[in-house]
Order: sequence, then structure tokens, then C-alpha cells
Amino acid sequence: MTRINEFTPLLVDDIELRPTSGRLLKKWPFALAGALSLLALSALYQHRALYQQPPVASFNIFDARVAMNATPSIESNVDEAAFLSTMEAFKDPQADPCVDFYQYACGGWLETHAIPKDRASIDASFDVVTERNKDTIAHILRQNPPDIGPLYQSCLTGPAMDTKAVAFLVTMLQNVHAANSTHELMARSGEMDQSLGIETFWSLMVGPDPKDPRTNVLQLSQGGLTLPSREFYLDDQKRNMTTTLYQTYVTSLFKVDEFATFYQDTLATDVLEIETTFATMALPPAALRDPLTTSTAYSFAEIAVNYPFVMAYLNGMYKQEPFPMLHAIIATPSVLAAQNTFLQDESQLPRLKSYVSFRILDSLSVYLGESFRQWRQDFRGPFQGAKALVSREEFCTRVTSTFLGDAIGTYYMDAVFGPNARASAQALVTEIEASLKALLLTESWLDKLTYEAAENKLSQVKNYIGGPDRVPQSVPFELHVDDFFTNIKHFLELSAFESIHLINKPVDPQKWDMFPSTVNAYYDPSANKMVFPAAILQPPFYSAQHYPAAANFARIGMVMSHELTHGFDDQGREYDGTGTLRSWWTPSVAAQFNVKAQCLATQYATFPVVSSQDGQVLGKIDGNLTLGENIADNGGVRLAYEAYQLWKATFASPCSAPSASKPTEPLATQMPLTSPVAPPSPALSDPNPVMPSPASSTAPHVEPLLKQETPHDTISPSSTSPSLPDQKRAPSETASPVPSPVEPLVSPSVMTPPELPLLPPTVPALPVPPSLPDVLKATPSPLIVPQAKPKDFHPHEPKATHSKKPKDEMQDPRIETHHGNKKQGASKVHESSQGDKRQEKDKKDTSTGRQEPEQDKTVVRHDAEVDDSDSETDEKKHEKRKKKSHSESKKHRHEEEERDDKRDLKRRHQYQKHEEEHEPNEHDRKKHERKAEHHAKERKHHHHKHHKHQKQHHALAWELSKESLFLQEKTTVHSMAEKILRASVQPRDPVADDRLFFTAFAQNWCEKRTPEFAELLRTIDPHAPGKWRVNGPLMNYEKFAETFSCPVGSPMNPEQKCVIW
Repeated sequence: MTRINEFTPLLVDDIELRPTSGRLLKKWPFALAGALSLLALSALYQHRALYQQPPVASFNIFDARVAMNATPSIESNVDEAAFLSTMEAFKDPQADPCVDFYQYACGGWLETHAIPKDRASIDASFDVVTERNKDTIAHILRQNPPDIGPLYQSCLTGPAMDTKAVAFLVTMLQNVHAANSTHELMARSGEMDQSLGIETFWSLMVGPDPKDPRTNVLQLSQGGLTLPSREFYLDDQKRNMTTTLYQTYVTSLFKVDEFATFYQDTLATDVLEIETTFATMALPPAALRDPLTTSTAYSFAEIAVNYPFVMAYLNGMYKQEPFPMLHAIIATPSVLAAQNTFLQDESQLPRLKSYVSFRILDSLSVYLGESFRQWRQDFRGPFQGAKALVSREEFCTRVTSTFLGDAIGTYYMDAVFGPNARASAQALVTEIEASLKALLLTESWLDKLTYEAAENKLSQVKNYIGGPDRVPQSVPFELHVDDFFTNIKHFLELSAFESIHLINKPVDPQKWDMFPSTVNAYYDPSANKMVFPAAILQPPFYSAQHYPAAANFARIGMVMSHELTHGFDDQGREYDGTGTLRSWWTPSVAAQFNVKAQCLATQYATFPVVSSQDGQVLGKIDGNLTLGENIADNGGVRLAYEAYQLWKATFASPCSAPSASKPTEPLATQMPLTSPVAPPSPALSDPNPVMPSPASSTAPHVEPLLKQETPHDTISPSSTSPSLPDQKRAPSETASPVPSPVEPLVSPSVMTPPELPLLPPTVPALPVPPSLPDVLKATPSPLIVPQAKPKDFHPHEPKATHSKKPKDEMQDPRIETHHGNKKQGASKVHESSQGDKRQEKDKKDTSTGRQEPEQDKTVVRHDAEVDDSDSETDEKKHEKRKKKSHSESKKHRHEEEERDDKRDLKRRHQYQKHEEEHEPNEHDRKKHERKAEHHAKERKHHHHKHHKHQKQHHALAWELSKESLFLQEKTTVHSMAEKILRASVQPRDPVADDRLFFTAFAQNWCEKRTPEFAELLRTIDPHAPGKWRVNGPLMNYEKFAETFSCPVGSPMNPEQKCVIW
């Protein structure tokens, strides 16, 4: 039985194809999820040509590179209209959002989607990514890369029954039946576990020690069950089906001629009775969620005394591969003790041999040929409601992805993850972290000690985005294109070998437990890190080119908020910022948390699980099993919403999505930018405008992007739009460092401005560029995505905190940044640019025979600047005007900052005096002081941002003229101008924007499950069904009720709400 613990990812994994051992990878659910998932490619990329420069010679991968911070195209209005149209199609207009918001948001989708016969479920997000990318991974595999192709090809050509594999298993069964005692049988079972990862009586894994997360330790838990839920053995109604299926399956396996000598009439009954006994001893999944009770360490001497049969099993492993026997974690000591008592009865030995034999064949049956795979599907399919066997090609794709997911991930990252993708995603994560920081500041039930410890933990969270940077090592054995089972055998042996050698070794801080192609995410409390593979940073979770900002925050923003909240749920809160399991909550605050958590568990326990086919109630949610995920869902929605509101208030004009009306008039092709003191431009919606530094200061000639016979009059951009956001702080220390955004550069001189499109005086809807192909017109595009802020800016901090910084920052080699000092960085580029000019001039002088002392040349240039005004270049004139403007702006900014400081100080004193008159207690007084200081810093920051805006306006004009920018894409200029236009014409409707946010969030969780699969997950899945992942959090959030005007007492606005964060 798989241990349900704090490492549970965002979505439950597929149960059909799992590796044979819990130690195959550190956490096999993540590896398996990777086998089922690749990045979503839109129709745009499916119709593009192949790479001109593939990542590996002779292998062409789809040109599917997606820059997460890509700017919207000129068709953004049309794209967002298409996005809104899709959202409307998902809805059930007859449903009342205040009664059942899930039905309101997903009713149309539920009505029009059916579950495929070879599937147990379907949803509107995870499956969309997976299904739309089958062609992508298939294309990679058809290219037959040398490090991947042989395994895939050997699987495709596998026979209906692999006689060589069957002969190998006969030898294993003979070894089992040669055991003369239960003790000897345990030792032989341990050898098989260490050899091929075939688990029998217990579940083993190697991972960080909860009390010392820097060191790996062996961990044991209850196991021994073939079926995923103990309910199938213990529930009378389910047991009838289980008995029939076991009888048929066991008979099919052992009636094969080579295995017939091990068959007996009572074999199926013996196996089922042994497993039923283990199921009776096993703890329910909810009991395995407490890290304090499942992390007890035992020395091997204690294990030998208290659990002699477990020790025999471990000795068998040691015989196969020696490892340090110091101590191990036993998660379920009571279960192991009960099993130890049962195993003392030597009369059970014949039945135990049958049980171990069955476990061997079942574990490896999918690799033995099509006949065995069909028998296994007939056995497991009914428990999930999947009626058909997946094709051999899809099966081979899953197998290859499971064992070579890292290698596929290399091709995958090259194909789909753009150069600025990681920085863009990090910017959004930073907004979410700021939202939680602000939330902690306002939680009055946290005392000072707990608040400071929580804030410290938050400051240490590490973010892993996209995929690992290091190239995976090739396998240390030869892959045979004509021997599938031998390949699988070598992979299983390698996995067991690598796992056992991690015991007592340092934890690898750069290790990923998911592949880049995995459509999932997780939080690991032992490392205090969040992991977001590249696949989940794609539509329908996130799209900088297709979705408005509200949708991006509601979808991928909620996913990020969900994972961050896991660090403070009922499990994650037990770990500190370093990942150590220890108590850092004061008793009184911990008691309040438990009361709030119990409220949520009790509330969810009343929610029914209903069949999507006939509406039959299958049972109620286990509120204790799903508590951690419910806390994360509730906190995730709130954090994402608050982060979006904070981001809008700081950096963007609140607006609703555009209408679907078609454009009627063309745009102008010119926007003069002639004055260095022009009004600041509106905010750009680019979440992370990383601009390359120029190779030289020569401005290239820029042709108009749109040719029009009759250009309209141009107008100046609005001066009231907010400026570009800066980076909030240095990114987290991660295994895959996130490159910091490049600060906007101060324009060193007047450049020939590029010609940018601008709105005519009468502003119509934006036109569709006639040059774009139809496939582009059908592709939806984003509105805004957040950007990181300066390293030294902490808007929600009541005091100084420790910033996070990656060990190895990835930066464009053409860009030289200076964190914490933007002026220094700007001047560095400026000096380099001027230096290039001087070098060119020196070289020219040298080539003509002229050599002058540097001092003389300096004097000549100085004299020219002072005396020869007619020969001044436009660049030098601009430099002088810029310096004068900068000096005046600096003086004005200094005066205003002094006035703001005095005004803030006066308000704080008045506020404190008012509070003292009401005689608050010490804790509340300090809490209010922190809030007042927080708001003062925010006001000061916004004031500072206003004065920085002018610099960024000049930086934009300067950067747009650089040649390196146009080497990437000329459409970038067009997109930036288009964003300026959009910021000035979008209607302001915060209610509609909020409704868009909540609806986009809900539609991420539309799903259908077979009744069998829904019932299975009800007993083992720590996540609530999709309906309650939507309705549960929203009915506890007052902002939702306010947005949809739900009356108090309605189903979506109950009088009693359960809120933790």
C-alpha cells in the first residue's frame, strides 16, 4: 500500500501502470505521472516546421518553444474573446452560481464530454495537456534518439508472450518454493526486493530523515496488498467482486505451461486470505498522514529484537547489496508488530509461498507480453471502471517515459521551454509569496513568536521551475532493441542499486522528483521547496499569449498558492524552514490551528461523492484524509485572489476582458518618441521584459511593422498608467536557478525611435493583421502576467528578512546585471557602449597612422563639447538634457519623500495615540504597528515607482532600437506597442474581472470519473473530487459571495465558514 504522506502531489497518479517498487524512483507517483504527461502544444505549434537547429544532431523536434513571459500579439483582443467564448461554452447558464458554482462553471463541459473506454476519468485541464501531447512525445520517440529509442523500439516489437522472460520467472518461483522456513522465505523475499524492487510484505523507500533532512535514511511502512485500497478486502459488497476477479486472474497466470507446476486449486483463495489478513492489520490512509507518529527511528538492533521477520527481510537485502545498518524509520510499528506475530505460525508457510509467487508474477506481468497485459487489465480494470486495454504504442510510451523520463525531459525542455520561461514563472511565484506574507501579517490569531517563525520559513522556500539544468547521465548498460524484458530487468536492478546506496548519504538538493513533462506540481516539506515542472506551466493552466491576467492568477497562480499553502497545512506546519520536523508553534496558537482544521475536516465530511453517470451517492468525503489538500485548496484560492488584487493595485489598471466584437479600423504605424522628458508610457503587460544588452550603440534602421496607405494621426500615450514592476527580491535558492529579470536601462542618448503603432483618435477594436495565417488567428493570447520586483523591496515586511538567492544564477551572457543597484547596472552597460565607440575610433585612428595620447584625445573631445555646439551629436545633447532632468527629478523626489515620511510619521503617531486611548493589549498593539509600518512602506514604494517610471519610458525607447532585439523577433516591438494601446482602451469593471477569476479557477477542475474510480479514490485519494475542490473553498471565501451577490445562508455562502489562512 502506498503511503499517503506530505509529499502527495497536486493530482492523484494513475494506478494502472506503476513501477514494481516504491523505491524505483524516490517517489514513484511523480515518475508515473510523468509517464502519462507531456507539454500541451496548441494548434499553432503543431503546424509549424521542425527545428532548424535541433538539440541533438540528426533529431528534429517540433518547434514548440513557448516563452512564458511572451508578450501578447496584435490579436490579443480577438484571442481573449475566444478565451471568453470557451469559458461560456463550459458553463451551465441554467445553474445558480449561489447554489452550485461547480455546476454553473462546468455544466456545459460535463454535458459534452464522455470518458474514453480505456480511461477511468477525464478532466478539463490535466488530461487536456496529456492528450494534446501524445503526438509530441511520439514524434520524439520516432526520431529514435540513441539514449531513448532502443527501449521504445524493443517494447513495440515485443511478442505476445516473452518466453525468455517467462523462463527467468520460473527460476525465481523455484527459489521461493525452496525456502524451508518462514524466516528463510523472508530473507529470499528481501533479496528479490533489492534485486528487482519486487515488494511483498512491506513498503520500503529511501528519503530524507525527518529529524535530519540533510541525510537519507531507509523508511519502512505497511504494505503487502495487491489492490490499492484495504476496503476491497474488508467491505462485504466489494469483497464479492474481489474474490471473483482474484480467482480468474490467478488461474490465468498460473495456467501458463511453464508456471503450471506451481499451481494448485486453492492458490487464489490462499493469496486472497493472506492479503485480507494484512488488510485487517493495516491502518487507514488518513492515519498515515501524521508526520509525528510516522517518523519514529529504530536502530537495527531494536528492529532485530522487536521485528525479527522484518530483520530477516533486511538481511536478505543486505546479502544482495550491503548498506549501512544504523537506523531506519518505521512509519507503522503497530502493523509490523501484528505481521510479525502472524508470521510466527509456521503452518502458514505453504500459503505464504503461494502469496510471494503471485506477487512476483503480478509485479512483472505487464512486461511479459500482450496476453499477460490483457489478463492484468481484466483484473484491475473493474476496480477503476476502465473497460479497454490501452494500445501497445501508448503502453510503450508510458514505459519509456517512466524509466527514461529524465532523458526525455532533456529533449522536452529544449523543445518547449523558452529562455525566459523560468524567470517569468518565478515572477508569478514571487507575487504569491508576497500575498502570503501580507496574509500572515494580518492573522491576529498568530502570536509574535509563531508569526516570526512562519515568516522565516516563508523566506526560505525554494522554487524549482521547469526542469533540472544538469544533463542526465546515460544508463550504465547497453539497451537492446530486440530484448525488451532484459532492458526492463536492467532498469529495475539499477533503480534498486542506486536507492540502497543513498542510505546515510547526503540528500541531493538538486534532485527533482518529477520529470519536466509531468503535468503536476508538489511541495516537499523536508526540503521546504515547491516544484513546478514545465508541463504545468502551459495551457490550460497558464498562457502569456492567450489568457487575461485574471485567468493566469486563477489557474497557475492557484496551483502555486496551493503548493505554498502546503507548507502551512496540518502536515507542512510541523516542518521548519530547513525542512526539519520539529515543533515551532506555541501551544496556544497550535491549539487554535487544530480547532480551525477540525472545522474544515468536519465540513468536508458532509460533502457527498456522487456518480457522474447516474447521480448516485457513493459515500461521503473522508475529511481527515483530505484535510491537507483541503487546507491547500482553500488557502490557494485566497492567496491567488489576493495576489492578483495586490498586483493590479500596484502595477496594472483593473480591467475586464475585451468583447468579442471584430475590429473595424486599422492602427496607425507611427508613434513619435522625440523628447526625453515625454510623459511616462502606460504599464506594459509583459510579466518579465528581459531585454538583451546591445552589441553596439548603433541603432539599426527599423521599418514599420504594418504598412498602411493612409496613416492616422498619432497621439501620445497616457501618462496615468502605472509603471513596470521591478523585481521584488532575489529568487530562491534552487536546484535550477531562476535567472533574475534584467533591470530597465537608462537611455544613454537619443536614439532613432522605432516606428510603433498607436491608436487613432477614435479608438476601435484592434484589427487582425492580414499577414498572419489562419492558425494564428484561432489561437487565444494573455493580457498581463506579473513581474518580479527589486531585491530590496519587501512591501509586506514588518521587519528585515533574509532574501533568497540561487547558488548559480543563469543569465544571458550579453547582459550584466547588478542586483540591488539598478543604477550601477545601467551605468555598466552605458560605459560598455561608450567604450565600444572609443575602441572603434581608436582602431580607426591607428589604421590611418594617427596616434594621440589619451589625455590629448580627452581634451579634444572636451573642447568640442564646450566650444563647438554646432557639432554636438544628438546623443550628447540628449545626455546633457537627461542629466539635467535627472538632477531635477532627484531633487523633486527627495523633497516629496521627505514630505511623505513626515506625513507617515504623523499618521503613525496619531494611530498609536488612538490605540493607546482604547488600551489594547501588548500583542494587538504590536500587530497594528506592523500593519501601519507595512502600509507606510507600500505608499513610499508606490511614490518611488512613479519617479522611476520616466527612466523606464526612455529605457523602452532605447532598447526597442537595439539590433539584438530584432534578431529575436521583430514582432516584439509590435506586441509592446499593442500592449500600450490595450492599457488605454480597456474598460474598468472589477466585478466582471473577479467573476472571470473565480470562473477560470473553477473550470480548471471540471472532471468526470467512472463510478468505480470515484469510489476507489474516495477511499485512498487525499484530494477531494473536483466539485468540492471548487465549491468547498469558494463557500468559505467571503469575496466569492460578494462577487456573485450570494445571500447569507445560501449553499455557496453559509453562515458558518471554516477558514485557516
